[in-house]
Amino acid sequence: MSADPWLPWLSDLEHATDAGDGGRLLAVLEDLWRFPFHEQRALAGERWDRLFELLVRLLADERERVRELAYHYARIAMGAQYGPPYEDRGEEERGPLVARRTAELLPKLAAQMRAGTVSLLSCVDDLRYVEELAEVAPQQVARSWIDELAGDSPVALAARIAYLDGRTTWGSVAPDVASLLAHLDHDDVMVRAYASRSLGRRYCEDATETLPPLPPLPELLASLTEREVERPGVAGPFFSNWYDHGIAEFATLAAVDVEEWLCTILARRSQPEPDLLPCSNGIDFFAHELFGGQTGYVRRLLDMGHERLAVEAATEVDERIDELAPLLVELGDRADDEVCRLASWHLASHFRRLHPAGEARGFVSTRTLDRGAEVFANLNRLPDGGSYAYSAALYPAPGEVFDEERARALVESLLPAPLRGELVTFGMPGDGGEPGHYVHGQTTSARYSGGAMVQYRGDPLAKRWEWIRILWHGRPGDWRP
Repeated sequence: MSADPWLPWLSDLEHATDAGDGGRLLAVLEDLWRFPFHEQRALAGERWDRLFELLVRLLADERERVRELAYHYARIAMGAQYGPPYEDRGEEERGPLVARRTAELLPKLAAQMRAGTVSLLSCVDDLRYVEELAEVAPQQVARSWIDELAGDSPVALAARIAYLDGRTTWGSVAPDVASLLAHLDHDDVMVRAYASRSLGRRYCEDATETLPPLPPLPELLASLTEREVERPGVAGPFFSNWYDHGIAEFATLAAVDVEEWLCTILARRSQPEPDLLPCSNGIDFFAHELFGGQTGYVRRLLDMGHERLAVEAATEVDERIDELAPLLVELGDRADDEVCRLASWHLASHFRRLHPAGEARGFVSTRTLDRGAEVFANLNRLPDGGSYAYSAALYPAPGEVFDEERARALVESLLPAPLRGELVTFGMPGDGGEPGHYVHGQTTSARYSGGAMVQYRGDPLAKRWEWIRILWHGRPGDWRP
């Protein structure tokens, strides 16, 4: 970024959009996360208008990635420009500003929804978030927009719950709570999910207050658990309100051991959990994250028959955990190819170990390099039956490390310069905005224009490496380590 944080990227984005220069357009959008949106919130009103106009135009672009980024930054622009701190803008000013942006945005989003490229429920969640940042009330134009797009369908009901709950009264507080409780038994999975998430929000936000309309949390959770066992899809959205920062508080208020509660659901439920996005993640997601790297819970998941959850938990931590090795070997022997693949990849990458079943099924391979070094490749299958390398781990001879010269030579031999391309900016805060290596803890990483990322693990100061990992995000099959 220049001394003026709007230059030159805003003009570049305008010119690229007008010229149809897709490459330049994407390059500017992909790097836009560096712009200090929050710092500029009360400045350069005309430039905010120019940016928002461009982003709305790009919602109709034929390229999916352009549309994704345009919508992403349109939401950020609205939230940053009109969110806190409000400085000299009162609610009477913020309301019309949000309304103007909403009126510009919704027609373009409606077109994308009719084309099936964006989700009404996701957009409603996003709009609510922006309005809450700006502290403005629900807008009638948004409610009419939901009605126009979804009518009286279950999707419309879920959208209204997401948009209105807790922000406007539906007669009185008690009927509102009663209706949410009733919706937990609705036939539509997303209505149930959004109703449960809204109830969870009420408990989470009012945990220290007495609210007579709400049943005691342990009582409701017991009822919710039985519903989850019978028809999965409500416990995850409810629990999601506490997941990021309040699991201990949830355990105390609900009088449960969270891990045991998850295990109870997983052991007893009658059918698989449905896809709950964009409402929230579900019990499966929370379980594999909370159980990640923990041998005892991985064993329990296996014993319950949840092989995929078990392998996801066993490979959740991107490190070598010696106690997990026997379980990873057992998982690699399972008939499910995906379970075998993930377990075999983890053993190859972190344990320098080739699983026989993974090798036989074409998921891993190895070869010896000079001076006792070895490379372990993780392979994916192609539709035609072939395979391609997704990643590779390089290990020195036992008891040795790679020095800087040796590491450079090995990377050159496995990922030649014409294939890897130029070193590019890493794309994370702290990378300086310039091409170079990115250091985080014991790992030094580099990205290349050809689609590869190279990670060196060891001592970044001495540049002595215990292992090197190459991940290939270029065209499948172009890289063959």
